[in-house]
Amino acid sequence: MSSSFAICYDRHGPPFEVLHKKKLPLAPLKPGEVRLKMLMTSVNPSDLGMISGTYGRLKTVFPAVAGREGIGEVVELGPDVQDIQEGDWVAIPDAVGTWQTHPTALAAGLFKVPKDISLEQLTLGLINPPTAWRLLHDFVDLEPGSWVIQNAGNSAVGQCVVSLCKHLGLKSISTVRDLAFKPMLDECGADVVVLANSDLHKNIAEITGGEPVHLALNSVGGESAIHLVRALSQGGMHVTFGAMTGDLVRFPTRSLIFDDIKLCGFWLDHWIRTHSREEVQFMYDKVFTFMKTDVLKVAIESVYPLEDALAVLAKMAAQRGKRFGKILFRC
Repeated sequence: MSSSFAICYDRHGPPFEVLHKKKLPLAPLKPGEVRLKMLMTSVNPSDLGMISGTYGRLKTVFPAVAGREGIGEVVELGPDVQDIQEGDWVAIPDAVGTWQTHPTALAAGLFKVPKDISLEQLTLGLINPPTAWRLLHDFVDLEPGSWVIQNAGNSAVGQCVVSLCKHLGLKSISTVRDLAFKPMLDECGADVVVLANSDLHKNIAEITGGEPVHLALNSVGGESAIHLVRALSQGGMHVTFGAMTGDLVRFPTRSLIFDDIKLCGFWLDHWIRTHSREEVQFMYDKVFTFMKTDVLKVAIESVYPLEDALAVLAKMAAQRGKRFGKILFRC
């Protein structure tokens, strides 16, 4: 093993213009480093945003390896490595780049993961389920029976929000652009699934039976985000954690002033960087427990070999908005 097959980019730009296959030479391990055999990795919208240069912290060293979420097996230990053993399965830090076969990573940045969950679900448990957990716990003190509203209910985070609401005794309203996604959300335990439109706020009282909606989760942006603001009750919290459309959000001033609506952003990467290793591991353990008991299960469309990544990404672009599950790469 002298190289790692990888999907790389040498500059930020449209993914289908800048991505290419490359064999990266493997250097001898330095103190604290480990060699990994990637088992599986996923495709998230944030991966494409990172490549384009519109998401998160921009890369400064090229070639950069794409991919932010994946599971690897430790196959070699460098000097002075502690608490990690050969054969351990670990979550790969996104800075390493997960769309490759044999990454090198600092052992101190790895988190062990269980082997008694399907590899597919395990791979999908590192970004979207933890995001959903934090969104439901970090912003509003939600009591059983409380209502939560979100857009992009069919997204991976949206599915997890619905499933967790069901488990926690909360009630969810999910907006979607096509009711063809409703059966998928019903299977997750959805209470209400409706088409996204500008009249949403007019129907909220009827939907909730007059009960308040104190938390809105926005991952779309643009007009969809404004619809959520107007659906919130007095003093409600509007949390933005994504902007799928890329459209600016012009929040209605009246809602902010007279309805005391609060606006906040959330990025899981920042949360992880600003919390202790023990807190992060606790969060992952909580998510994996939910996966073991089928409280959380992310819909999967297909699994492909990593070697086919460029063709698969081109196919995904042609199917934009029409998929009913996540895409995974087996490494």
